[in-house]
Amino acid sequence: MKRLAGLVFIMMAAAFILIGCSNIDDPAGTDDSGYSPMSAIANGLDIPANSVSVDLIAGRTEDVGDVTCWIQGGDFFALYSMNMGWKLAETHLAVAGSILDIELTKNGNPKVGHFPWKTEHEPTVDEYLYSIALDELGFDHNGEMVIAAHAAVLLYSDEGAIEREEGAWAYGDRFIGAATQYADMIEKPEYSKDDGGSGILEKGTADSGNWSMYFTVTGWQITVRELLINEIFYAGSDYSRYYFYDQFIELYNTSENTLYLDGCIITRNFPFDLSDIEDIDYVRATYAFQFPGTPVTGREYPIEPGQHIVVATDAIDHSLYASNGVDLSGADWEFFNTLGGDWDNPDVPNVVNIHPSITLDYMINLAWNAVVLSTGEDYWYETYTSTAGYEKIRIAIPLHTILDGVEYSNTVKDSKQLTVRVDEGTAGIGNTKYSAQSVERITPGLDTNNSTYDFRLVGPPSPGYQSP
Repeated sequence: MKRLAGLVFIMMAAAFILIGCSNIDDPAGTDDSGYSPMSAIANGLDIPANSVSVDLIAGRTEDVGDVTCWIQGGDFFALYSMNMGWKLAETHLAVAGSILDIELTKNGNPKVGHFPWKTEHEPTVDEYLYSIALDELGFDHNGEMVIAAHAAVLLYSDEGAIEREEGAWAYGDRFIGAATQYADMIEKPEYSKDDGGSGILEKGTADSGNWSMYFTVTGWQITVRELLINEIFYAGSDYSRYYFYDQFIELYNTSENTLYLDGCIITRNFPFDLSDIEDIDYVRATYAFQFPGTPVTGREYPIEPGQHIVVATDAIDHSLYASNGVDLSGADWEFFNTLGGDWDNPDVPNVVNIHPSITLDYMINLAWNAVVLSTGEDYWYETYTSTAGYEKIRIAIPLHTILDGVEYSNTVKDSKQLTVRVDEGTAGIGNTKYSAQSVERITPGLDTNNSTYDFRLVGPPSPGYQSP
């Protein structure tokens, strides 16, 4: 099942692409209803649901549009979009790791003309997009981010005449003297819309001083909740040779956004001592292998919308060694244990063992087990006493970090391997050892939290694509 979790992320940088749009035939940019039409930019953009949007305030009191920021792929985006009748004549943008990194005058006013990204719009535009590459940042974009977005805006009449000219700021905290940036901060200006619903804002309590503003984002989240386990091949492919080394796990990005595998963990669930699984807020694992990169904030290992990612026990063509063996030479990733004599395909990146006492490759039971995918942001080791009386180590994965978990079994069992909070059902009923059949989601991305209904048996397995 898909569980709550998120890969926390943030933003910005230098190298930039600037895109603007305007309605040249109609300077006011209005349709017959008098409303500003949606531009090609806004109509074609895939803005994540967790983007941050603030009002664009002109003349200290009036909401004239929005500034919306988000991250996608390796870029930070800032979209200026105007309300009815208003147009952008100039835009100025500063993005920094601290308020102290934005250049100010002696009076504490930001030097708008010195902002790193600025554009004059001639003719004026309804919207404007800044796209800034993250790797051009001059600071660690995984920390606090300060954004100052300014614009020179014009209000047009229905006839296309300019009625007003204003300066506008994205709503946030007010700039004050550099010496007191972090002491006795002045509160944000207050404002409220009038009863007429016209969008004109009444002046609030703060009525003097510097009205330039900035807003801060800390721990910007790009979630990976849409990252699911799509297929598990565990049964083995050749009974005559007892061949099961072609096991694999397939992941799938169900969302419309690029997600990131950085730091994610794939586990084999601990199959014993399950009496308390509904009373604890974590699952126990006997194997845990982790993708490289920084959990939650890393941006090095993308998985694109609708993409299947195959993680193979061994990334080779297993059909060379077993009659029904699966060709995994094209796998995207390979499980690898540095603590044992594990074979490594040097052309395939590794998902590496993090269990300090496991020397084996990633292998799961041929008949029953459970697989969990987590963000990797939090886990710990705990000791337990085996049935033979030995002290051993297992790994605890908190439920709040779990993205998906799938329990499977060839036969109906009296007890479950996973808490119902992760998976209420069981995939694979009716499968047999060495059947060369895998369990695969009936519909990619469909997750009802019950693997009994979400998965089907397919044969042969389909690594990297959905079976017909």
